[in-house]
Parts: sequence; structure tokens; C-alpha cells
Amino acid sequence: MDIASKATIDERMAARWERIKNRRHQQDAEGEGHDTVSPSGEVQASKSISKTALLTSRNRIGQLQTEARKQVTSIQLRSDKREYERRQADVRTKAQQAKRLEEEAEQSQTIMEEIDAKWAAIVELKVPQEIAEEIQKQEDQCAKVVKAKARVNEELEAEVRAKSEEFTNLIKTQENEIAELLHVMHAQFQNVQQGYQQELDTIEAAFLEERKQMLEGNRNQIDECFENRRAMELQILDSKLKRDQKYQDDLDELRLRDTEDYNKLKMNLENNVQLLEQQLEEMRSTYQLNTEKLNYNFQVLKEREKENMDTVDHQKRKLKRLSATLRSLKQKYAEQDKRFKQENHELTEEYRRITRQYKELQRKFRHFEKVDSKKYDDIWTMNQESIVGLVKKILQADKIIHEQILCIPWEAPPNIDLIIDPNAEPVPIEPTTTKESDGTTTGASNGPLANRIASGKALSSSEADVRLRKVLTILAVEAAFLIDPKVQEAVAQFPDNERLLYQCDSILRALGVDDKDDLDEIASMFFQHDGSATNEGDESGASQVPIVHPNDFLKVIRKYVANRQAKSTSGNSAADKQAEPGETDKSNAEKRERKKNRDKEFWTRLVNVIDPQKIKVWNALESSLLEYNTILNERAEIVAETRQLTEQNEQLKLLLEQYLSSKINQELNIPPTHVLQFPKI
Repeated sequence: MDIASKATIDERMAARWERIKNRRHQQDAEGEGHDTVSPSGEVQASKSISKTALLTSRNRIGQLQTEARKQVTSIQLRSDKREYERRQADVRTKAQQAKRLEEEAEQSQTIMEEIDAKWAAIVELKVPQEIAEEIQKQEDQCAKVVKAKARVNEELEAEVRAKSEEFTNLIKTQENEIAELLHVMHAQFQNVQQGYQQELDTIEAAFLEERKQMLEGNRNQIDECFENRRAMELQILDSKLKRDQKYQDDLDELRLRDTEDYNKLKMNLENNVQLLEQQLEEMRSTYQLNTEKLNYNFQVLKEREKENMDTVDHQKRKLKRLSATLRSLKQKYAEQDKRFKQENHELTEEYRRITRQYKELQRKFRHFEKVDSKKYDDIWTMNQESIVGLVKKILQADKIIHEQILCIPWEAPPNIDLIIDPNAEPVPIEPTTTKESDGTTTGASNGPLANRIASGKALSSSEADVRLRKVLTILAVEAAFLIDPKVQEAVAQFPDNERLLYQCDSILRALGVDDKDDLDEIASMFFQHDGSATNEGDESGASQVPIVHPNDFLKVIRKYVANRQAKSTSGNSAADKQAEPGETDKSNAEKRERKKNRDKEFWTRLVNVIDPQKIKVWNALESSLLEYNTILNERAEIVAETRQLTEQNEQLKLLLEQYLSSKINQELNIPPTHVLQFPKI
């Protein structure tokens, strides 16, 4: 039995694994073509890389094609222009030629008519001399006509020759233009081909990077899936054994319980059958009584039907009268409705036209505002980078002077981060949004204000941190009615610290608090400075003592809101009237003034990064170093002279040694070595 049961279990496990593999294959087939998104978001980043590369390449290729098309079509446009001018000249020439031909034809026709008219007079003449003279005149007139025709023929032949030369020149011009067009097309083809090759290399590099990221993400996901699969296999095997045992116990218990339920149900059904038979007899007697009552009621209803017929006739006559009244009212209503619809249509068109003008004005305003802001930011960034670079060089030079030259410890200026990086200033509070579909807040947990309060970075010191936390804690209790109900519901299950942060964030947004200045302003209304606290490092914040009782917090809040509204009302300007509908009531003029003051403070800090005392030290150090440099130069000259004298001394020693060791000294009666006395060493 054990061997058979074990074989059955193994077969079922093998069949289950086969089903799991088939399901996996189906899921892979369905998900083919879709990118697998890793937890780190690497595939999304690769998508952005490839899409950005493709978009950039398309733009560059489009620009290359546009430039090539412009250069190629410019030759065609120049040729079309010249052909248009030539055709205009041909039209004018043909018009002049037609005019000359018409004039010559009219003159020839006039002469021919005169010649034809004179023939009748010549026939009537009898004197031969007169006839000869008249015939001579006729010949002269005919010669004049022939001469005029010959002149016209010569002019036409000359024009034909000119046209032939013009056609030859035109053919040559077209050959030159075609050659130029082919040259330009070849050059542009080379440029476009080179651009395509460069963009293909760029796209290929982007796709290779994307492929690398996708392979890495898929490899990590596959490893994770295999780990999960091993854990799931063990868990499924354990749960299956437990479930089989449980099902066997449940089946035994269910069989026993069903047997008892069947016996009870059989007894109940037999009792119900007897009871229903008794009720059947009672219902039969009741139905007989109801039949008699219905017959009586039928007779009563027949009498009432006659009365109702008379009433119906009366109501029909009344309906006819009211129908006529209704038709007249409908006619009046149709006329008024047509008139009102026409007026409504006119007003609607007028409203749409004004709305379009207003939206166009808003779009232009936003465009110019954005352009001006971008120009200002670019100039600011350019000047800031150059000035900050100079400040860093000055600080580096000051540090080298103190540590390497003066050999004393260097102390950085206070608030060095604020001096070098103006972005260290706290940023305004960004609005948060709430998802109504699932009841969770997306901006409350990630909002800048909540994060800064939680980390203490929104304040300038630990003392201000303690002061602001006290104010916010009391506000969360006393001004709870300002909390958004959706936020209240969403953070109900959060811990106390996180819930307090979200509630404070909702209250501050309701009060219109946008940045650190507003936080300092609302906190200063609840505290005053205590001059007795001289220790700036106290962590308890004893230098700030509250002057407002918690019961009077609402009065202070009303005073704060009233002050903001008064500032907003007094600071309205033409630019504020064109603000967006979603803009808060805070005065734009006040914001700009505060930003101007922060910018002024930043540049002032940059100017005063080195105090005058250090500049005096630098001047004194410069003069001392110049004197020290002069002394070193003099020493260098003396060292050079000393080195030269040492070299000369060495040369003299060599000459003396050669002189003393020479062979000629041995031939002398008194060698120099006997005369010279060397000091004993």
C-alpha cells in the first residue's frame, strides 16, 4: 500500500509540474512583445534612451533632407524664372510682329485696291503715251507692294535666325544647369548618406545600451523567479500534504453529519405532508366562499360600468375643448422658442468668439512670460556659474595661503554652502493631490513640506525646528477643522508622527503657506525673543518663549489670514489681473519682492566672501613675499659665483698636479717638490 500510494503521489506531482510549465509557456507567449519592467526601472530608462536617440536622428535627418531639397530646387526655380521671362518676351515679340503684319497687310490691301480701281480708267484712255504712263505708275505701285512683302520676309527670316541662336544658347544653359544640378545632387546625396550613417551609428549605440540594460534586468528577474519558484515548490508540497489529510478528515465528518441530517429531514417532510393536506381542505372551503363573493361583485361592477360610460362621454367633450386650447398654446410656444433659440445662438457665438480671444490672449501672455523667464534664468545661470567659479578659486587661494604659507588652520566662511550654492535656500511648498478612487493620498506622503518638517531641513537651526514643531503640534489640535476630510480619512491608520505631518501639511496648504518666509511669519506670531537666553547652542530652544495661549490660536490664525488678504489687496497690479484661475490669493508683487531680496542677499554674500581683514593680511603677505623673493634672488647669484670659484679651484689643482708629476722635474737639480712645502694632513 505504501509503495502504491507513493507512486500515485509522484505521478500527481509530475502532472502538476507539467501543468505549471504549460501555464508558464502560455504566459510567456501572451506577454511576448511587451517589455519586462524590472524593479529598478532599467528597461524604462532604456526605452527613453532609444526613443530619444530615434527622435533626435529623425529631426537631424529631416533637417538634412530639407537643406538638400532647398539647394536642389533653387536651381529649378532659377531656371523656371528665366523660362518665364523668356516666354513673356516671346509674347511681347509676337504681339509686335502681329501688329506689324497687320499694318503691312492693311497698307498692301489699300495699294491693291487703288491699283484695281485705276485699271478701269486706263482701259478708257485712248492716247498710248498716257496709257504707258499709267501702266508705269501701276508697275511702280506693284513694285512697292512686292518690296514691302520682301522686307517683311527678311524680318521674319532674321527673327527665325535669332530664335535659332536663342534656342542654341538655351540648350547650352540647360546643359550647364543640369550639370550643376547633378553636382549639387551628388554633394547633397553624399551629405545625406553621411548623415544617415552617423545617425545609424548613434541609434545602434543607443540600442546596444538598451539591450545591455534589458539583458541585465531580465537576468536579475530570472534569478529572482527561480528563487521564488523553489520556495513555492516547497510550500506547495507541504500545503498539499496537509490539505489531503484535512480533506480526508472533512469527508469522514461530512458523511456522518449528512446521515443524521437525512433522517431529520425525512421526519420533517412527513410532518409537512400531513400539515399540507389539512391546509388543502381549508383552502377548498375558502375558495367556495370567494366564488360567491366574486359573482356578487361582478353584478355591482356592471352597474358601475354604465355610470363610467356616461362619465367618459363627458370627459371626451371636455378633451376636445382642451385640445383646441393646447394647439393654440403650442403654436405660441413654438414661436417664442424659435425666437429664444435664435437669441441664444447669437449670444453663444458671441461668447465663443470672446472666449477664443481670451484664450489666445492668455496663450500669448504665457508664451512671452515663459520666454522672458527662460532668458532671465539663462543669464542668471551664466553669471552665477562664472562668479561662483571665481569665489571657489578665491577660497582655494585663501586656504592655500593659510595652510601652506602662513601654516595656520583655515576656517571656512560661515554659510559657505549658501554662498556657493543659492539652491540651498528652501524651495516653495508644492501642492499635493489626493486619489479619490482608492482613498490614498499621493502627494501627502511625498510632499516637500512634510519631508522638510520630518527631516528638519526646512529650518535654519535646531532652535527654530523646536519652535515650529510646537506651533504645528498645537495647530493640529486647535485647527483640525482646516484638514481636508479626504486626507483625514487616508491617514487615519498611519502612526502618530506621520499622521501629524500630513495633518500639518493640509492645514498649511489651507492657510496659503507657500515657502520658508511664510513659515517664519506664522511662527513668529506665536513666539517672542527672550534676551535672557545667551547660549545659542541650547537644544531646548529657551530663547523663544510662547506668548499665545492655545485657546487664542484661532484668533492669531484669523489675524494672519487678514494680514495676507490686506497685503494681497494692496499689492494688486495689472500683471496680477492676468493671473491663471488656479493661482492663490498671495500677492505676486510680494513674492517678486522677496525673491529680489533673496537674490540681493546672495550677491552680497558673494561680494563679502573675503572680509577686509583677510585682504589686509594678503597685502602684507604679498609685500613680505616680494622682499623674500629679492633675498632669494641675491642668494642664487652668490651661490652661482661660489660654484664658479669652486670649479676654478678644481682646475688649478689639476694643473698643479700635472706640473708636479711632470718628468722634466726629475732632470732639475732642485725639483719643485723640494722647494714647495705642503701642509701635513
